[in-house]
Amino acid sequence: MHWIWYFLGAIWTLGGLVQRARIAALAVLSPAADSAASPPPLRVRAIALRGVEVDQATLRAAAEHMAREGLEALDLIPRDASCRVVTRFLRFYQPNVYRAVWFARGASAGYALVATEELLERCGAAQGPTQVDGAGEIIEIADDLKRHANLSIDVAIAPMLRAGSPAGHGPGPFDAAYLGPAAAGLVWMIRLPLVLATLAGPFVADQAGIFALAACHLMPLVAFVGQSLRPADLARFALLRTPIELWDILQVTRHALRGPDAAMVAQRRPFYDKLLGDGFGALFHERREDCPACGGRRIHKLFETSDLVQGKPGPLRLDECPDCRMVFQNPLLNNRGLEYYYSDFYQGLNRRNWLEACRFVAPTSGTRLDLLDGLPRPERWLDVGTGYGHFGASAKAVLPEVAFDGLDFGSQLDEARNSGWIDEAHHGELRTLAPQLASRYDVVSMCHYLEHIADQRADMRAAWTVLRPGGLFLIEVPDPDYAPARTLGRFWGPWMPAQHLSLAPLDVMCRMLEESGFEIVKTQRLFGRFDVISVLTVARTWLAPDISMPWRPAPSFAARLRHWGVTILMTPAQSLAMGLDALYAFLARPLGWTNLYRVLARKPQEATDTMDGATRRDQAKMRSAAATAPPVAANDSPSREALAAKLSSTSTASTA
Repeated sequence: MHWIWYFLGAIWTLGGLVQRARIAALAVLSPAADSAASPPPLRVRAIALRGVEVDQATLRAAAEHMAREGLEALDLIPRDASCRVVTRFLRFYQPNVYRAVWFARGASAGYALVATEELLERCGAAQGPTQVDGAGEIIEIADDLKRHANLSIDVAIAPMLRAGSPAGHGPGPFDAAYLGPAAAGLVWMIRLPLVLATLAGPFVADQAGIFALAACHLMPLVAFVGQSLRPADLARFALLRTPIELWDILQVTRHALRGPDAAMVAQRRPFYDKLLGDGFGALFHERREDCPACGGRRIHKLFETSDLVQGKPGPLRLDECPDCRMVFQNPLLNNRGLEYYYSDFYQGLNRRNWLEACRFVAPTSGTRLDLLDGLPRPERWLDVGTGYGHFGASAKAVLPEVAFDGLDFGSQLDEARNSGWIDEAHHGELRTLAPQLASRYDVVSMCHYLEHIADQRADMRAAWTVLRPGGLFLIEVPDPDYAPARTLGRFWGPWMPAQHLSLAPLDVMCRMLEESGFEIVKTQRLFGRFDVISVLTVARTWLAPDISMPWRPAPSFAARLRHWGVTILMTPAQSLAMGLDALYAFLARPLGWTNLYRVLARKPQEATDTMDGATRRDQAKMRSAAATAPPVAANDSPSREALAAKLSSTSTASTA
């Protein structure tokens, strides 16, 4: 068994070589000969950790480097930065990916960064602080800058910048900023076993164990000696590497046990208490007795559950129509209920986690464009439910000449526009905005949007309105006919009964499109690789919901410990979820299982000849309402509009 420790020593050695290569890839700022000779080439501003001072010479050198390299933002690492800090940073920073991938996560060593005033304005941070209290805050700022700067952002060594010994550089907030809620689980299941095995090596594996321990302690020397970075604590860190690692793991664990920002949670708690002031019954409409797709009255209960994504309490029920296999929420959430379940999901407290989820699926979203192969290239595209614009970025990379617009609610749509991932932002509901966008677009896409709508036909008719004759309508939704979904029941993530109001099988979706006047061009069944990760996420919430959140009572220490323990135990599988989903997809293919489908439909060239009477009447009503109706107050608007007004106001408070 001694080979295990030889292998472990090789891992530490390889880690040192990888970090050495990453340090060597960092640019080194050159100080200007005369910092006062002429104005800097760019208007830039520095944001630094409290205790780190970015002097004018460093600021000018950064601006000159940014102008030379075409950058809008630059993270600065002091030459004497702590070896302990830089080692943590290099675990996450990949130089060959950072400036090549739009969706890469923003990276920072947590000391200071410099950004152009124009970029800060696009990010909504023009009036933000120039000093922050924690490295985690700088990392989150770097992530926002990366999303808005795309590929014009980098990291460099600043020889004139002094690291000092600033507070706020603890490993807990640092790892949490990069890894989110899984930080403690990952260090316990990956780093802790490595460190403990290394420490035990000399006692159980003789020379192999000594080799592994020596490789661990020499790793910082392999990485840093002879490089542009010259940490003052290099010798001490190399000597005390294993105890420092154990202490850092303890600090990450301690930070995880605290839960989210207590002040932010306390600020949001009255909001949820008010929504539930009249009980859960006040969140729902009356139960319906017929199917929203076919009108059948033989509907029956599929299952009852609660929100197993966020862990918000409350009874939720999905019904199914045996005649057309439509699955829908019944009773349906009203404005108040939608506000309760949508709040702090896409924005607010869950914003960072949702952005990570978007990064996870973004690389595959471009495959939707395959359905357009062999068809004329569009000029204008409207994506409905565009969120932060990840699909827009994928589409613009393939079709750069297309004007790609987005429609959604909340501030994330403005972020998508400011980042350049969409060209124009339309705030609101498509069926309300359709008259003013009539016949404007060649393509309308609704990817993972229609399942959030109770009356899907209304949005189909609105899509008809905004499309030009011959325009294309692209839909992607989870498939309720997916066999394992029935077996897994409430643990199949895409049911999402708190937000997914109706899920139509492929044949029902095609029939509704045809009844709305569209011609079906193509259909595609496919396997989205999200089953394993969604089942694990739902199971974790079911076993131990995050009770630190404002929709739950203040938790006890024992409850926190239970939640943290479940998270630790499930983290290995969740960390491997991408690979497990790929394996599951390989096994599901021979069985013909598909959990997603896409439909490409067309508005006929002679649209007025093929449009059914109901569609024409609905269009006339929409145009008449748009022309004569006064502005609609938020409380009187359709349910998702009321939700939009509420969310845009509450998300600002929750992210301030």
